[in-house]
Amino acid sequence: MLDGPVIRDAGKIPASVCASGLHQERPSPGLCAGDDFPRILQVRDSPPVRVTRYVSEMVRSLSWWPKVHKMLPPGEPMAQLMARLFVIWQDLLFEQPGILDEEGFEKLDKCGPDPVTRKLYFLRGNARTLINARDLFEALGALSEFRAWLAEDQEMQKEYYAALDMFNRHRAHIEMVRNRIGGHVGEQVGQSLQYFHPDDNSRFEIHADDFMRPHIATDIIVATLCREPVPGKRLDAYRSAVKPLADATGAVIKAMSVVAHVYATKFDFLPD
Repeated sequence: MLDGPVIRDAGKIPASVCASGLHQERPSPGLCAGDDFPRILQVRDSPPVRVTRYVSEMVRSLSWWPKVHKMLPPGEPMAQLMARLFVIWQDLLFEQPGILDEEGFEKLDKCGPDPVTRKLYFLRGNARTLINARDLFEALGALSEFRAWLAEDQEMQKEYYAALDMFNRHRAHIEMVRNRIGGHVGEQVGQSLQYFHPDDNSRFEIHADDFMRPHIATDIIVATLCREPVPGKRLDAYRSAVKPLADATGAVIKAMSVVAHVYATKFDFLPD
C-alpha cells in the first residue's frame, strides 16, 4: 500500500515491480514537486477521496509520497539504519555521475527532486572543507616562520587577521553543521526520524536507471540539521544555516589569498 499520489513515466520498469494495485492518498500541501518534472505524468487525487489505480503498462519510474513515520517508525532500530542507508544511497547517486560523467549539475539534478538536494549535498561538503580550513589556520598560527613573514607586510597582516576574525565568528556554527550532517552519516541521521510530524509525507522513487532514488533522504538530512518538527520551520532553519557558511567561505578565501601572497614573496610561483 502506497501513500500519496503516484507519478509514473513510461519506460522500462516491469509493472510487477510497481505492484498490480496502488492505493493512494494525497500528501500534505506543498510537498508535490510534479511541476519540476515536465516529462512525466503526474496523478493528483482530489482530497479527501481515497482511490485505487492499477498499473498495467511498463513504466520507467514510479514516485509516491509515503508517510515518513509509517515507512520509518522512529522507535524502530532498523528504520534508523534505513534512514542512514537512504542518505548514503542518495550521496552515491550524486558522486558516481559526478566522477564518471561529462555533464555538469544538470546531470546531478536529475537524481534529486530539485536543486535544493544538490545544494544540500554541497553544503555538507562545504562544512567539511571549512573544518579543514580551521585546522590549516591553526597550523599556520603555530608556525613562527609564517608569523614572521606575515609581519613584514603590515597591510597584508591586517587583512589576514580581519579575514580570520570573520571566519572565527562562524566557527561554532560551522562545527555544528559539520557534526550533524557534514562529518559522517551516523546515529544522528537515524535519530532525526523523531523530528518528523506523524502526518509528514516525503517523496520516494523507483527508477529504471538507479533502481531506487530515495528523495526522502533530503528531508532526513534537513531534519538532522534543524531538529525541528514543523516543516516550515525546518526550511527556515536550513536557510539560516547557509549564510554563515557562505560568509565563512568568503573569509577563508580572503585569508588564503593573503597566505599565498606572503608565500610568493619567498618562493615565487606567480607569473610576472
